Amino acid sequence: MNIVGLLAWYDESPEMLATCVSGFARVCDQIVAVDGAYALYPQAKPRSHPVQASTILHAAESAGVGCLIHRPREVFYGNEVEKRNFSLNLARSFEPDWVLVFDADFQVSECHAELVREDLGRTDANVATYELRDEWGKQPFRGIYRWSESLVYGPAHFDVNGIYANQDEILRGERGEAYPLQIQTLVAYHVEERSQERRNAATAFDRVRNLSGIEDHVVA
Repeated sequence: MNIVGLLAWYDESPEMLATCVSGFARVCDQIVAVDGAYALYPQAKPRSHPVQASTILHAAESAGVGCLIHRPREVFYGNEVEKRNFSLNLARSFEPDWVLVFDADFQVSECHAELVREDLGRTDANVATYELRDEWGKQPFRGIYRWSESLVYGPAHFDVNGIYANQDEILRGERGEAYPLQIQTLVAYHVEERSQERRNAATAFDRVRNLSGIEDHVVA
């Protein structure tokens, strides 16, 4: 079984990136990491400081997994949907069985990789959840998707769809979601280690994105 981890990041602390990648590398065979800001992000730049990419590569290599890093020449004018779909396109070359999506501020606290693989190997579900905790509690996070050439994000960044056995499935979204496999043996914490400036920028992006309505009509 080939599990490809997908990380989309921009302007994060090297320490947080190292912890994130090291944790998820325990269950992934390859990691695809895509740098770059969304066009609507305040003072957006195409790439983060290069030490961040070096940190990701070192963490993956230290864990013994492959790593592909992309540092774009331009910002993502299609914002989050475009960037997430770009990461899927890069993952295609690894011929994954599953893709596992995580963000830079996710830190693995519990991982039984062989049990995760056993669960994925015997399920008929096309989407799986892992447990995501924060200071307010815990929730299942729909972040593991069975690979399909049709796998796509959109129109919103929280919408994930795929075609399996000639049937469209909503793997993640606000309604009509496919029933997931709930994996109990992979647990991550959603931590907040960003600077106040970085948090303010993220909040500003969310506000502008919502006001613009761009995710109402994005074509992936």
